[in-house]
Amino acid sequence: MNEPKVILSKGAIIERAKDKWDSKGEIKRLMCGKKYQHIFDTLKLKISPWSNNFEKLTQSQKSILIKGELIRTYDGLSNSQKTSLKKQFGLSSFSSKWYKLTPSDKKLLLNSILNQ
Repeated sequence: MNEPKVILSKGAIIERAKDKWDSKGEIKRLMCGKKYQHIFDTLKLKISPWSNNFEKLTQSQKSILIKGELIRTYDGLSNSQKTSLKKQFGLSSFSSKWYKLTPSDKKLLLNSILNQ
C-alpha cells in the first residue's frame, strides 16, 4: 500500500525557515526583523535581538518566520498539490495563492504546521 505523500512537512518548513534566517548576515536580519517589529509592538510580545540566529529568537519570532516559509511553500506548490491539500485539510475552496485563501483556511494550515 502506498503511504500518502506529505506535501506540507512541519519539519521541512521549519528547517527551511531556520536555514534561510541563519544564512542572512546580521544587518540583513536586522532589516528583515524591522518589517515585523510593528506586530510585536502592537501585541506587546517579548523579542530577542533580530540579529540572533534562529535558535536564539523567541517562539513568537520563530513563528512569524515559519509562517513566511509556509506562505512561500504554499505558493510554490503545483495546482495538483494544492488540490490534494484542499482535500487533506478540508479547505473551503481551491486557491492558487496563499493570499487568496480564506482566513479560516489560512488558520487551519498555519495551525497544522505550528501544532503538528
